[in-house]
Amino acid sequence: MILPERNIGSAALRSDGRPRHRGLIIFIATLILVFTGYATWWYLLVDETRQQLDAWFADVRTAGHDITVQDIKFSGFPSRITIGLENLKFTHANGQWHVDVPYAQAYGTPWELNRIDGSVGIPVSIEHRHRYRTDTYNVASADNAFVVTLSDQAAFDLTITDAAIEGSNIEQLIKIDALAARLAQGDESIFLRASLNANGITLPDPQLSPFGEKIASLQTDIDILVRPTHAGSLAEQLDIWRRSGGVVEVRRLSVRHGVLGLDGDGTITLDQNLQPEGAFGVSVIGFNPAVDALVAKEFVKRQEGQLAKAALGLFAKVPAGGGPKQIDVPLTIQDRKLTVGPFPLIRVPRIYWE
Repeated sequence: MILPERNIGSAALRSDGRPRHRGLIIFIATLILVFTGYATWWYLLVDETRQQLDAWFADVRTAGHDITVQDIKFSGFPSRITIGLENLKFTHANGQWHVDVPYAQAYGTPWELNRIDGSVGIPVSIEHRHRYRTDTYNVASADNAFVVTLSDQAAFDLTITDAAIEGSNIEQLIKIDALAARLAQGDESIFLRASLNANGITLPDPQLSPFGEKIASLQTDIDILVRPTHAGSLAEQLDIWRRSGGVVEVRRLSVRHGVLGLDGDGTITLDQNLQPEGAFGVSVIGFNPAVDALVAKEFVKRQEGQLAKAALGLFAKVPAGGGPKQIDVPLTIQDRKLTVGPFPLIRVPRIYWE
């Protein structure tokens, strides 16, 4: 049997002679071009990121520090660019500090290149090498995350929950329920701006504080004036910074520790012996039980404590919004003495800079 002839080609043509699926072909071709262009752009960004990372490593080494990484991996296509750093090791130029991070991850999206998010693997190991010994610390946490913002005033934000620090010279774990910290580049007059908000800080040794082993909350905002130098030993660097007008402006300080509550602001610098000296204006609640705690732990002599309570109690008043009585007094640190109002309270331990 002979089948009738049919014109197969004519079914694929429109009445004007154009292919019926031309629009679909153009759409698919456009998608391929867009995807190819995006993929090319994504991998160019990865290459640029790799070059910037290499340049940063070179800058760190040029400053005298030592930094190594076992492996660097890039992933995340087609969305965010993810960088994985395995076995990152850093040693400070003076050789005193060594940090070992088992793994670090950072990522950013191609459409938001001025923001980098990330986290680090735990535990992070830290070594502090003294002249005659080496102290080791391990830092762990349930969660940690950091954000680097790259702009005219770059910033670094860090959040940590359920952190624990153990060390060779720490009697028991230091624990922190939650911590949020921020470092931000300042303007022409301010080298660095920093803030800290921590809750539930368990101290390593209850004997270190007369107010108990746990700080309920610690909040502070500070500005560091004058850029520190990197020349010489740490003591020499601090001395140059001091003589150049180096000052730490504490814009806010709020502490809740046992019976003591303190809010204030002030400035801190270093004296010619590189010991802290400063002046604050503070509001204190729980002053009387705080002095009693200092006396009980023999930080303050009983007679001095009674005199301070009697005199400063005259200035106690109820705040405008109600609540426990508070006293507003100047607080100074000078010649290693902490003075509240006119009364020297405690001797500040000497700091030895290495």
